[in-house]
Amino acid sequence: MPCCERLQYILQRPTQSETYADQWKSLQGGDQPEFAAQTAPGRSPPRFHVSFLDQQCQERAVKSPADMKIIQIDITNACTKKCSNCTRFCGNHRKPFMMDFETFKRAVDSMEGFPGIVGIMGGEPTLHPQFEEFARYFASKFGTPGVLENARIPVKDFNAHIVRDVFDIDHSNRRGLWSILGKRYYEHYELIQEVFGYQAINDHASPSEHAALLITRKELGIPDDEWVKMRDACWIQNLWSASIHPKGAFFCEVAAALDATFDGPGGWPIEPGWWKRKPEDFKEQLQWCEMCSACLKVPSRNANDEIDDVSPAIYEKLVEVRSPKIKQKLINIVPIGGATGIATDEKIAGRTVESNTWYLPDSDQTLRVGPTNRTIYPKRFDAILLCQEGPAPLEGFLPLRGQFDDVIAVAPGFSAETQAICEAANIGMLETKGSPTDGKVLNSALDLIDFSDWCVILKADFNLQDNLMPRLREVVLNPGSLYYLSTTHPAQQGAYIASSPVIMFNVLAHSLRGRLPSPFPADDDMTGLLRFWPASKRIALAPDFDKVPATSGANKIDDLFENVRSKYAWIANALPPSAGQRVLALGRWAHATTKRIHHYSQRDSARKP
Repeated sequence: MPCCERLQYILQRPTQSETYADQWKSLQGGDQPEFAAQTAPGRSPPRFHVSFLDQQCQERAVKSPADMKIIQIDITNACTKKCSNCTRFCGNHRKPFMMDFETFKRAVDSMEGFPGIVGIMGGEPTLHPQFEEFARYFASKFGTPGVLENARIPVKDFNAHIVRDVFDIDHSNRRGLWSILGKRYYEHYELIQEVFGYQAINDHASPSEHAALLITRKELGIPDDEWVKMRDACWIQNLWSASIHPKGAFFCEVAAALDATFDGPGGWPIEPGWWKRKPEDFKEQLQWCEMCSACLKVPSRNANDEIDDVSPAIYEKLVEVRSPKIKQKLINIVPIGGATGIATDEKIAGRTVESNTWYLPDSDQTLRVGPTNRTIYPKRFDAILLCQEGPAPLEGFLPLRGQFDDVIAVAPGFSAETQAICEAANIGMLETKGSPTDGKVLNSALDLIDFSDWCVILKADFNLQDNLMPRLREVVLNPGSLYYLSTTHPAQQGAYIASSPVIMFNVLAHSLRGRLPSPFPADDDMTGLLRFWPASKRIALAPDFDKVPATSGANKIDDLFENVRSKYAWIANALPPSAGQRVLALGRWAHATTKRIHHYSQRDSARKP
């Protein structure tokens, strides 16, 4: 069946437009139509959401992808969540797609010359089995060089790190990642911080509003002339992204998701310059808007309900594609004009979307990661304890034994008293005739512990702070970094680090690729292992590694303008072009001026005797 006919077949189903004509008239007058809230026990009822219907947004027209700040490459729609009213309709697919590597290469290559950010998205993109291969190719072909140095040091407040370091759409390396921060993110943490200068992280732990997307305008009886104005002012197409899917390129990310969900004809060929198409080239793809309610007054609900609010006509189409959410009773049919189940105080009258992150409570970006999300924190600390002869060093370590998971003591010999201490404290023993730091000995010790996360090499005679390990469990550590305890000397030379009383490294470190399970050079001491890490990834743990550094007044002002400029970049994008450019220019001027003032202030201070 030709593409155009296939799309028409999907879209053309009997509707009751005439029945809902009066309802649409009431909408125009500002009244709310009656929606039935068929909500499962324990779930929150849908609330009302009003998208961009204000005059400013209505002045805008459909955007060319060339004028967008971001274009997405959707590499999968597999996800560990089934959020309510997801823009990718996750949970409605019997089998999620996984983009193949050749298609991904074509997608990346096709974006040559695009001045904005290209994002990798899902679903949850890190679930793709070839995510690392994709990311490395992406970095080699698109964007500008740039590594997130601040992500190599311990991160006490990951939300603050996101807002400060990776959530600036105008100042990044033009490579973006959208993620819910699951365990696969942790597995790829080192690579992600080296590739993606822009990261939109949201684990959806905080209550967030997702507006219904699957209510058709024809069921509301919206006439064509009104519909075209609303469609062209759609906040998703104006603020968010075009998208590349395995089946082609699309002018809108929701259109691409609809095509994937309802077995559509596919998009434009993925070829260089596809993103330069103009709105007059969108005719066939604009028909997907007939199934989308992003620009309408529709219910919204908490994303964590996992319930999709859909109209009767869309429900029939979900039955046709055998959506798993139907069987799981996670579909709420919204019969327009039926008996209302939505209390008046549940309605959100006149709400206007002001940014691409409006659904976070009060647009608070520090809520992107919930306080109970531990997926990126250390899982285990297994210790290799370097001992001298005699029980004294072990006796000093015993109060700290509970802070480690597996512990193996390495010593030239174990007396009967020492053996008794180890057995009582569940400490393994490895006797060596040579030095405890000999490569062969350390490889043997590593085999005796469950080296599945962090390995800590610890000198037993060192007076370890009793709160060091609990503090380390409360910070995000980069698995690609080698950490050592800095006591007096700030240098990062291998010989000095080898003498450090505490050294930590992770099994996931790229520096250990191809070297496990015996990473220590057999003919060398610990210094040989340290050489595998580049100097930039050997990180000294200062005594205050988990303290938030004090910020000077000038830096506070700078941070303020940085946040304002970043936030208003999106608001400016939603305004008419002339007003938007003025707002954006003002934000950039304020930011640049603050930096100059701070620079001259520091220079003058340095010149004072």
